[in-house]
Amino acid sequence: DALKIKLQPVVEAMKTSVTANVEETKTALMPILESVRAKLSERLENLKEMATPYVEEYKEQLKEAYGQAQSVKPEDLTALKEKITPMAEEVRAKVTEMFEAIAATFKRS
Repeated sequence: DALKIKLQPVVEAMKTSVTANVEETKTALMPILESVRAKLSERLENLKEMATPYVEEYKEQLKEAYGQAQSVKPEDLTALKEKITPMAEEVRAKVTEMFEAIAATFKRS
């Protein structure tokens, strides 16, 4: 109890000091935060302006690709699938061989 009584004024002084320091820090940081926010907004706007032409070009390319995909006949897709299927099987077999060789190498190590 005696220690509590002795420390009570010190604790109160620290509370007052911390509150004042927090307010001072807040006041000092607000202009910095506003400056950072303004610069970030400016940079984001510049980035948006730089990227807009690329985005528009990409949109146009996608529209063209979609239009071309719409014009493909189902018979053409079937023929393409028949042509590609054997090639895909070959690729799958080669990749399987590669993974088996890699696995064998690491199993020996």
